[in-house]
Order: sequence, then C-alpha cells, then structure tokens
Amino acid sequence: MPLWGGDMVEPTALVALATDIAVKEALKTGTASLTKAASQLGKRTTDNLVVALQLGFHDYMRVSYEKCRYFKSILPPSQPRDILSHYIPADIKVGDSTIEDVSLFEEPTRGKKFVLTGLAGSGKSMLLKHFVATYFDKPRGPTPLFVELRRLNKLTNRNLLSFIRTYCVSASNQITERQFGIALKSGVFSLILDGFDEVNDDYKMEVQDQILDIQRLYPDVMIVVSSRPDPRFRGWVNFSVYSVAELSKEKCIELIDSFEYDVGTKRRFKDRVNKDLWASHKSFLQYPLLVSIMLLTYEEFADIPNRRHVFYRRAFDTLLVKHDADKEQYQRALKTKLQVEEFRAVFAAFCGLSYIKGKISFDEESLRSFCENASKYCQNTKELDSPVKSDHFISDLFNAVCMLQHDGLDTTFVHRSFQEYFAAYFASRLPNDKMDKVLDSFAERFNDQALAMAFDMSREVLEISWCLTKIDTLLDCLSDERLLPIERMSKLAESFTIDIREDDIIVSSLRHSDLLAISNAMAQLYAIRTSVDNIFVLLNGLSRKKLLQSIRSKDNASRHNYNLFVGNNINDWKTVTLTMAPENQWWFSILGGDEVIENMRQDLEKTKRAIRGRDRKADAIIDSLL
Repeated sequence: MPLWGGDMVEPTALVALATDIAVKEALKTGTASLTKAASQLGKRTTDNLVVALQLGFHDYMRVSYEKCRYFKSILPPSQPRDILSHYIPADIKVGDSTIEDVSLFEEPTRGKKFVLTGLAGSGKSMLLKHFVATYFDKPRGPTPLFVELRRLNKLTNRNLLSFIRTYCVSASNQITERQFGIALKSGVFSLILDGFDEVNDDYKMEVQDQILDIQRLYPDVMIVVSSRPDPRFRGWVNFSVYSVAELSKEKCIELIDSFEYDVGTKRRFKDRVNKDLWASHKSFLQYPLLVSIMLLTYEEFADIPNRRHVFYRRAFDTLLVKHDADKEQYQRALKTKLQVEEFRAVFAAFCGLSYIKGKISFDEESLRSFCENASKYCQNTKELDSPVKSDHFISDLFNAVCMLQHDGLDTTFVHRSFQEYFAAYFASRLPNDKMDKVLDSFAERFNDQALAMAFDMSREVLEISWCLTKIDTLLDCLSDERLLPIERMSKLAESFTIDIREDDIIVSSLRHSDLLAISNAMAQLYAIRTSVDNIFVLLNGLSRKKLLQSIRSKDNASRHNYNLFVGNNINDWKTVTLTMAPENQWWFSILGGDEVIENMRQDLEKTKRAIRGRDRKADAIIDSLL
C-alpha cells in the first residue's frame, strides 16, 4: 500500500503516451453522457459543451492522472513508484462488518455519496488515488475530478464549485459556470474531495455547508470525501460513512514485501513481526505509515519503542543520518552543516511555528519565511550559534531527511504526522506561560496527535501547569448549582441539530464554544467521558417510538411544545435545533443531558484527584532524597 503521495513524477515518453490515451478515453466516456442528454439540451448546446469539456479539462486530466498514478515514499524516497503495481487493497469497515475497497466504487455509482475516514497513515488518500488511476486505465461511468480540499485554505473566496471548476480547467479554455453545472447534472463527472480534515478549522463549517448544498443541487453526482474521523459526519444524512480498517497481520506482511528495500532487512523484520512484534506492537503495525517507519529504523535500533513520540524521533534521526534503498547505510552531507541536535531544534521550530498558524502547505515565500523565523527562534534560545541559510535548510529538508515534497507549485510535508510530532516536541520545551497558550491552540484540533504526543513527552509538567487549570475551569462550569444543567451545557455548546426519523435519531452540527475543545482534550488524554462524542451519544439507540413513549410518560408534556420534536405524523422527518437555553431544560432532560453533565463532572473530579495523588507521591520521593 503506497504510503505517501504528492510528488508528481515526470513520466517517460512511453508513460506520457499512455497517459494521453487514458485521458482521451476518459473524456470520451464522460462526454458520452452529454450526447445522451442532447434532446433536453439541444444539439448545438451539447456539441459546444462537449468541445469545451474536451479542451478545458484535458490538461487537468493529464496532471490528475499522473498525480494519482505515480508517487514517492520514503522507501526509497528518490524513486517514483506506480500505484497500479504497488497498491495493496485495503479493507473497509462498515459498522461491525468489513468489505473490500473495490466495493465502494462498484456500479452503479450514480448518486452515491460517502465519507471515507481513517487515522493518519491509514492509506485513505492512496485508496482514492488508486481508484482515479484505475478509472483512467479502464474508463467507466462519470469521470472523477480529484480535488485536494486543503488548497481552499489559500483562497479568499472559498466557493467550492467555483474552485473545483477553475482548479480543474486550463486557463486558456475556461468553462463557464453554466456549462459546468450542465455537465454535473448530465452525469459527466464525479467529485473526489480529498482531505476535508486539512481544511483550516475556521473554514470547515463553510466548506461542509457547500458540500451538502452540492449534494442537494446535484443528487445524481457521486461525491466522495476523505478525512480523519470527525463527529460532524454523523449529521451528513445522505452520506454513508466508511473507515479504512486496520491492517491484519497478513496484510502487514504483504505490505512489507511490497516495499522496495533491502531484502535481508525485510526478511529479518518479517521474522520479528511473526515472532513477537505483532503481539507487542500491534497498534503500530496496523497502520501502513508506521510499518514503513518501523522497517526504516529496524536495523538502526535493537528495540522497538512503545511510545509513539520516541518512535517518530528515531525515524527522523534515521532519515537525517542514514538511509538509502540502494546503499543500506551511508552518511548524508548536510548543506547546513548542522549537528543532529541543532537540525532537530530548527525543524521543530519550523513545524511548531507553522502548526500554530495552521499551515500544512507552503508557497515559496511562506516556506522561506517560516525557515527564517525558525532559525531566529533557535538563535534566541541559544540552540544555534549563527543563522541558518534558508536555501540550505530547505534543500536538506527535501534531500537529506525527505520531510518535504513538491506538490505542484506548493510544498507539503511528506506526511502531516511528522509536523504534528515536531510541533509537540517544540511545545513541550516551551516555558510554562508560553506552553499554555500553544497547548490551547493544539486542543482546537481534536483529530490531530500533537497534543497527545506533547503530553506523552512531558506529562508531569503538562498535568500540573496546564491540565489541572483546565480541569478546574471545566468543573467550575459543570458544578455550578445556581444554573440548570442545560445552562451549564451552554458553556460548552450553544446548540445542536437533531434529525428525527422513523427508525433513528441523529445529533449533528454542534455549535460549540472554545471550552468544548478543552473538554475534548481531557477526553483524549485521560480516556474519560468529556468529549464531543459523549454529547452526540445522548440519543444513541433512541428511536422516535421510544422518544414518544418517554414524552408521553411526562404529565406536563403538552406544556413543552410536543410538536417541536414529534410532529403530527410519525412518518414525517423533522430537523430541530435545540438551543441550550432554560426554556428547553425539559427537553434536555428527556434526551439524557442531565446524566451527561453528571458523568462529565464525576470523571473530571476523579482525574483531578489522580493527578494530585501522583504529584504528592513524586514530591515525597524527592523530599526523602533531599
């Protein structure tokens, strides 16, 4: 299974010819749908549109095909690989069952809509790229438009349809908004929207609303969205939600075999996986990205660390000083001439500063700016004696440690998880007053691992300086007896939307406060019931019938707007926005909100006592020595 994509590879003349043929066949298949629609559109309109699509989309199709088919990974970083010959099929989780990845795209695809979720390094983007590449080899159905949503971050106007249209056509052959709309309605295209989780948090609600608008305006268009897991997808009523399954032991072995790496090292690594590593490090070996890092560091270190942050540090150190697929070990010459610790410090500052600003890709100017600021920061902290030349540092990041890659005109990380690790490393070494502010910003990204890794690196410091303060703030909110339970919840969430159907009830579109991010963070760090998921679980297993029974059992039901939720016809669907206001306390209780508030309070009190207890024991040990 390919691990890292993004670097577009210049194909050979033979591949270029094959690409051109594939693109032409894809366009021919797509525009055939327009010919069928000629009676509705008129022949002249149809002919003009077919020509416009063939001219306007040809260049994009070529780039998209190459981008999806050819990729680079760290094993080895210098050689392009063909996804069609190196891809290992992934298993997909659907509830409690598992299906093959090809099942997602089986005909008919018309009108199919789903979200594909997976953790960092699970292979979700590679699965979608493999689908696009195989489509061009054997065109069938609508032509997929592969769109990276993170590119919206750089725009001031984030109109999604306009972005897709301008992103996918050549500048010299612009297709009008009307022509693009006709093509969508006629079934020419499907939309493959990669990386919803890479959209800046400030823009996600706006982009979400537009995706849902597109599915309403064009119900016959297949829409596929990839992302890290996000509770908001529960509210995408017309989208199925699938997740990439963890690797089985057999898939893990198959993946190791697929790597272009030293045969002896692979054999010894597989022997260890079969002997003991699968039992001791299953949580690592279930993800393609981490398998590749394990193999990369296997020969360098005798043991395999259990802590993820140690794992990433070793991977970086290995990449920095030793690694090449053709020569098992050799020393790379760094243009910066920095020692390992110096280089690590500058890269940590680069990652930390860019992560705080929410930057996951860079144009030339911003890349240079972050490098310069990272160098200045490390000079101020006395980790560097003299400034580092940005050109040299950037060259080393591309060529020596392979942390960055070109993606069109932009630069991206080979994998976001490395940025998250080094941002955590950067934060864990900050003074307490600065650390608190940085960790607050980390907590806003509940899908990322930066906060968890920073916590793992400096747990004792973070617990006393940051976690206890946040727990006290949450307890002040949840324990205020002067307020109704719904008023306490309002400190975390202003409202949420409830979709009521005949068979189930779905909570979604939670409009939350900054404090809920802290509540989520506590759930992530301590595995307690304070996450946004805990609020969504309010209605788990509650059907409309059960809701009706619960309501009717209340003597004063008629005084609380009975029709607000249930309406007059049990077969009607209803969507209700429940505001966290005193007048809705009755409904909040019916839905289980009082119990959620109490569970959160109890878990936070228990966690606070445990932290205080550990701190006292640590102090006692130090005192006994002094």
